[in-house]
Order: sequence, then C-alpha cells, then structure tokens
Amino acid sequence: GAARKGYVALNSGNITSGGDMSLGGWNAATGQLTVNDGTYTQTGGVLKLGRTGAGTLVMNGGTVDLTGGGWNPLRVGTSGGDGVVTINDGLLITSGFEADWGNADAGLAKIELNGGLLQVEGNGAWAFRLDDNAEMAFGDDGVLAWNGNNVAAFGDAVDAGYITWDSAGTDMLTENWDASWDNGTSILYADFDDANAGYTTVWAVAIPEPATLGMLLMGSSLLVVRRRMLTG
Repeated sequence: GAARKGYVALNSGNITSGGDMSLGGWNAATGQLTVNDGTYTQTGGVLKLGRTGAGTLVMNGGTVDLTGGGWNPLRVGTSGGDGVVTINDGLLITSGFEADWGNADAGLAKIELNGGLLQVEGNGAWAFRLDDNAEMAFGDDGVLAWNGNNVAAFGDAVDAGYITWDSAGTDMLTENWDASWDNGTSILYADFDDANAGYTTVWAVAIPEPATLGMLLMGSSLLVVRRRMLTG
C-alpha cells in the first residue's frame, strides 16, 4: 500500500540491473535511489521513476549509466505515479529519456539539474521526450549535454514551456553560443560544439544585479562579460 517505502543508497562500489528497475513501483509505494558515489549501471531494461507510486532518483555524486538499457531507458513519470530526478552532482548518462510521455494528466514528471551533468547520447528529438506536464529545471550549475546539433529541438522544448531556469548559477561555459532565452532573472544558453565538441550544451547564468553591473564597468575584461550577458 501507499504507506510502504523502499530506499537504496549507493555510497561506493557498483549496482548493476539487467532488467527493468522500478522506483515507486506497485501499490502506490514510494521508492528512492540515492547515489552519493559509485556507479549504478543498467545493462538491460529501463529505469522507471513513478509507476503507481512516487519514484525518485537523487544524485549527489557518482555515475548512473543507462546506455546499456533498452529504448529511452530513463522513464520519468510515464505512468500514474510521480517521477522526479534530482542531480546535485555526478554524471547521469543515458541513450535517451521520456518524461510524462504519452501520459496526459497523470503524475508529476520532473528533471532537476542543480549541478553535475545529464548527458544524452541519442542524437535526435526521439531521445529527448517531454510531454504534458513534464519539466526540466536548470538551477545553480546543472548542465545538459545532448549528442549532436540539437539546438533547434531544445528550443522547441523551451517554446513549449517544458524548460525552466529559476535559480541559475554564475559560470559561463563558453564565450560563444547559438541560442539564449531570458526570463528576467537569468539567461539560459544553448551551444553546439564549443563547450563540448559534438554536443549541444545547455546551462543557465544569473543576470547580475544593477549594482554588480556597475562594478563590472570598472574593468575592460569584465565589460566583455557584461556585453555578452546583455546581447547574447
């Protein structure tokens, strides 16, 4: 029943799954996998977050490698339960993912990029599926790297309202970018091939406060940063 909870913490070593792994699987139970270090590897099947109950993957470090799994092996909230991925640090690498895909008006489906890296190896929109109420939220120093030139496809997801960036960091990953979006408090950047060769890289940077902008004018090198922020 809903009162049941299952928790796994990976602090070192390895966990390997050769078939489907469900967090929040049956009878509305809650499931959570926390990776602090070590490696979780999917060699077959998929990782499902939020089947009938709430399923959560939290990464504070380490690696989650789903590239050996099945089709789009990261499934977030694609059934009746709530699915949440929170990356604070570490690497989550997958051939593709689906969030709320084909699952209208069902559970929560959210991917929070607070730090670390989400690396998507599939080159094409099929590997980056957000639907219905799905959300990918960029915060602090979280980064997305998507194989191939997918700037336009990522822009489609921004335009559709699936992408948010409310608590951005401060570091620029490259002096060049191909697209940017301004929400009034921070700027989301998308670059192909400069920050990471062969990948579309996405990150968010907070817009400096007016007082900070005034200080930036004191140095020519900082002036370049200010101009880039305002005109990107």
